Amino acid sequence: MAIGASFGRMLGTVAQELHRTHPKWALFAHCAPDTPCITPATYAFLGAAAAMCGVTKVTVSVVVIMYELTGALNFLVPTMIVVMVARIIGDAIVEGGISEQLILLNGIPFLDEDSAEDDAVVVDEQDQRLLGLPVAALMRTCDGDMCVLPASGLSLDRLVRMVETTPNIRGYPVVDNEQDMRLVGYVLRSAVVRVLVANQLYSIIDGALQSGANASLPVIFGAAANIAIASVDGGTVLPLDLTELVNTSPVSVRPRTSAETTIKIFRKMGPRVILVTSDEDSGQLVGLLTRKDVLRYMRQRHN
Repeated sequence: MAIGASFGRMLGTVAQELHRTHPKWALFAHCAPDTPCITPATYAFLGAAAAMCGVTKVTVSVVVIMYELTGALNFLVPTMIVVMVARIIGDAIVEGGISEQLILLNGIPFLDEDSAEDDAVVVDEQDQRLLGLPVAALMRTCDGDMCVLPASGLSLDRLVRMVETTPNIRGYPVVDNEQDMRLVGYVLRSAVVRVLVANQLYSIIDGALQSGANASLPVIFGAAANIAIASVDGGTVLPLDLTELVNTSPVSVRPRTSAETTIKIFRKMGPRVILVTSDEDSGQLVGLLTRKDVLRYMRQRHN
């Protein structure tokens, strides 16, 4: 609004000088000779409304806001006119307002709801790029940046290193072991960090183990009955049991599942991540899919 008001004031000053220099122009034919014809403050007011609408692509709310700022009814129609013109020009330049553009720029996972009528399946322009595409073409594989946590056999030192080196990952799939990769569940990174800090095992400030913490302390995310006591440096110690943090029924699909189906799952169920398991009944984890992965692919196809 400040930028729009500045440009509006500049335009008003230019118009005022033109009126002083050329008062006989047809443009100023309706101006009374004994009263000021051009008021730069009015241009500043309308410029603020136009800039706000052009950037946010909001129309009616901008008119209401500007009216509430002044309470002047004589400004209502000019405000509607400049807001309408600003919206038309803005839509011709770029699609969506600043909020939508920041979502795309920052890669925030956001998917619009389907505008379906009577529960009919409606495929929009973006979903057209996903028709016939399997999940296997979009998912992250275990060879990429997907990190997994074994249900047992994990030390506290290794868990802290994984948490510290993956600050951008929201959670980790939990598997029975890193050889079979049979899916056990899904655990949030924030939940793991919270428990480690509460048990004085991890320091957020230092990003490392707390002084005095046992680096070889076993950590389990499942099968607690099989590992009741672990031997550490010749002694016995109870492992750190984080089984309660694991979501044992995460949303999962098969690699041949269509990408359109995953879009509907994200929109209707709102999961953070969809895990991809093998086509066999073994439940082997082969990859995962986030909203960012889908949006990144659609953006690449759009570009």
